[in-house]
Formats: sequence, structure tokens, C-alpha cells
Amino acid sequence: MRKAFLAALVSVVLWAAAFVGIRAAGRAFSPGPLALGRLALGSVLLGALVLSRPKVRPTRRELALLVLAGLLWFGVYQVVLNEAERRVDAGTAAMLVLIAPIFIVALAAAFLKERTTPNLLVGGSRHRRAALRSWGSCSVCWRRCPLPSGWLRRSRC
Repeated sequence: MRKAFLAALVSVVLWAAAFVGIRAAGRAFSPGPLALGRLALGSVLLGALVLSRPKVRPTRRELALLVLAGLLWFGVYQVVLNEAERRVDAGTAAMLVLIAPIFIVALAAAFLKERTTPNLLVGGSRHRRAALRSWGSCSVCWRRCPLPSGWLRRSRC
């Protein structure tokens, strides 16, 4: 139990710190090289873990899907996130990433006609509450300096 709690705590802290780290590293690196560096580091760490596990060979179809998911999800997502972090603060970026599952549930129900189960809705409401909490925690400093486009910029307070 204690091991699981510590693993979850480390995961949450590292995930939260990633947005601040991306913002800081975005000053020195453009989005593409920053994404490449983050994914290369993750590949090395996960590669070490994979080498210690039994070998499972994916089928050609599974390998093609893995490559497609890797290119689209990790490649495109990382570059877009890195570019976005150059334009908004880390708290806003974290909030936008946090509400993505809510949009996925809504889009899947609307366009794919997927059934929304009670467990799915409970999970979505937890994400919504967490997103609102993160928005509320950083909105205190946002109200002071509206931009002409209607978006609010975080002020230094």
C-alpha cells in the first residue's frame, strides 16, 4: 500500500512539474527539439524497463497501430503542447490538458454513438471538478489585465 501511494505521489508531482519544466525549457528550445528530447528521455527510461520484462512480439497490425499512435499522439501532441506553453502559462496548459478527457467522452458520444456509462460519467465529473479547481487556483491573478482579443493574461501578483 505504501509503495503504491509513493508511486502515485511521484507520478502526480512529476506530471505537474512537467508543465513548469516545459515552460522553462521552451525559452531555450523550439517545440520540435524539446519534444524530441522529452520523448528520447522517456524512450531510454522505458526501454530499460522493457529490457527487464519478458519479450512479447506484436503482430504486424499491432506494430502499425503502435507506430501510428506514436507519430500522431506523441509526436503531434508533444510539439503542439510545447508550442502552446510558449503562449500561455503553465497553469492554463495543465488545465486544458486536464479537460481533454471530458471532450473525448462528449465527442465519442456525439459522433461515434458510444454509450456513456455511470462509471464514465463519474470519472468525467471528477476531471471537471479537478479542472475547475485548477482554474480557480490560478484565476485569482488573471482578472487584472484583459487582452484586446478577450483572453485574460496572468498578471504578476
